[in-house]
Amino acid sequence: MKIIAENFGPINKAEIRITPLTVIIGKNNLGKSYLTQLIHVLCSFLIETGFGYLETYPYFWHSRFASPREFLRIRKPYYFHINYTENALKELKRKIRDKNIKDYDIIDILSTKIMKDMSNIVEKQLTNKLEQIFGVRIGNLVSLGTSQSRIDLIFNDYFILRILITNKNRLRVDFVNSSEQKGKFEAKIIPFISQLRKTKRITRIRIYEIIQEFLNLLMISLTDSIYIPAGRAGLLESYDTVVAALVNLSSWAPLHGLTMSPIPGVASQFYNRLLSLEGTKGPFANIADKLKIILSGDIQLRKIRGITSGAPRIYYTFKWKGETRRIEVIHAASMIKELCPLYLIMKEAVNPNSLLIVEEPESHLHPSAQCQLIEIFSTLVSNNVNVILTTHSDLIIRKIGNLIGYSKFKKEQLPQLDLSLVSIHLLKETPLGNVSIEVPIPDDGIFENIPEFDNVINELYEEQLYLQQQAQLGD
Repeated sequence: MKIIAENFGPINKAEIRITPLTVIIGKNNLGKSYLTQLIHVLCSFLIETGFGYLETYPYFWHSRFASPREFLRIRKPYYFHINYTENALKELKRKIRDKNIKDYDIIDILSTKIMKDMSNIVEKQLTNKLEQIFGVRIGNLVSLGTSQSRIDLIFNDYFILRILITNKNRLRVDFVNSSEQKGKFEAKIIPFISQLRKTKRITRIRIYEIIQEFLNLLMISLTDSIYIPAGRAGLLESYDTVVAALVNLSSWAPLHGLTMSPIPGVASQFYNRLLSLEGTKGPFANIADKLKIILSGDIQLRKIRGITSGAPRIYYTFKWKGETRRIEVIHAASMIKELCPLYLIMKEAVNPNSLLIVEEPESHLHPSAQCQLIEIFSTLVSNNVNVILTTHSDLIIRKIGNLIGYSKFKKEQLPQLDLSLVSIHLLKETPLGNVSIEVPIPDDGIFENIPEFDNVINELYEEQLYLQQQAQLGD
């Protein structure tokens, strides 16, 4: 998967190759959060839309479902109503039967119809999603001094999601494909077209079955996108207050003319994610439990009744002088509050093929804890979880390099990470604006120079040499 963003917020141009473990580095205020939030919005949108689920008319459902009721039960929040008028259907049937029209032309005819029917829904829903997460009108996402942003998300082998945003608050969506992608797409669809053209009776359902196969190729392989923002310790400290306000005031305030201040999109999703947790164990609970070593204790989620109307309360349980103690997590150390949401979400909500985005995982962590955390992330990656990190820690980069180096020894007892699973991207200032550069990763994982980090270390070293020289002159 790859995302290319031009004139988006503070970013002039960024091209991020999204691998099972993707790391984005760079100085402050260059657009790392803009990029990760954009990736989160687009991936979660593609997941939620469920292109593979087509609702056409009451008597049609795909053969994968046992019944219409089963179809309605599992369909996604958004779906696409693609229907033909009787005249349009007759014209399509005529073209399908016409032997002078090639299979490729039939594909183009169907593609045009499908894309036209999808565009209205896609553009409206994606506009809402972007404005919800970024908290501004979409026109404000266009870089200052430019009139249009362009975003390409290459999300599978067949299609590119292309988005154009103007500073006039207009958004346009297209699904396009490269020549290579188009060849793969046609190779998938042509057998269905050929089979349809051989049948004596071309029915509406048979046509919709081909449309269904078309939509299947628009699906993304991810199952969920989970965003854990920076500043989560502060968000967790205000968790009870925010939840109480949302629950108790949301229905009452509008009646009395009161307005509630907006919560940033990723923070709102963060709270919703915590509220949705049940304290159960997911497929990676055993990996999440490795965080207990860093925590030197356990995190427990309990639902109680009270001011927050059943919202979960979070406790930190630890050993002190041989006794088990329990305190609410808001009273625990900053490191506990930073890791608490990561532990709870990893334990319950992360699944195979999830996308887990974590901003600044090093926050409030001792260097040794940072290295332990990266080993845990690498274990998730090896179990088909996709992880994106933003970081200001060179220790995280060096630890990733070491894990890549360990993979050369092929010893199971050593934590390791395959080089092909990792990409590192630097956001950098240039005279034309902020751009991304992919950082080369050595085969042995040993970095001779980490950009934007090692130059600071070299400056500190030069300062120390200067201080030593001055001290010697003083003696």
